[in-house]
Amino acid sequence: MFVLNSYKIFFISCLIFLSVSVVLAKESSYMYESELNSFGFTEYERVNPNLLIYPIKRIAEHIKLNLLFDKEKRKEYIFNLYEVRLKELVYIVNNKKEGFLSFTADRYNSFVGKIKKDYPLGKDEKQKFQVYIRLLERLRDIYPAQSVNWSKLNETIDTTKSLI
Repeated sequence: MFVLNSYKIFFISCLIFLSVSVVLAKESSYMYESELNSFGFTEYERVNPNLLIYPIKRIAEHIKLNLLFDKEKRKEYIFNLYEVRLKELVYIVNNKKEGFLSFTADRYNSFVGKIKKDYPLGKDEKQKFQVYIRLLERLRDIYPAQSVNWSKLNETIDTTKSLI
């Protein structure tokens, strides 16, 4: 009984932590919601690389991906995961979590590479990625030119451009 109650307390604590971190993130950011919306960006991910439970999210994604055998469903899930990585990257940059930027950008680039290798883009997808490139350019330009963070985001832009 005690173990079950401990799990409940842990779970509720995680939910409170997540909701507080999302609220706090909106108070101190580089880009306002209206500017993000102009790029088609509507929301952040609930679990981002700066949280201790992030590895659990990644394990769940990996398991789900490996259980998808239908090519179309797998492609759809890969593109969904790409958008998840983009949302995480936007969150990390926009909420000044620079300590996680390199890791998050590398995860993003990894998914772009997977899409490039396995799933050629159609016309509609290319247009969507062009909007994503403009968003990434805006995020990059938050930092001084040629700084480490600017260069890392520039790498994500170049990687994304290689898809088109």
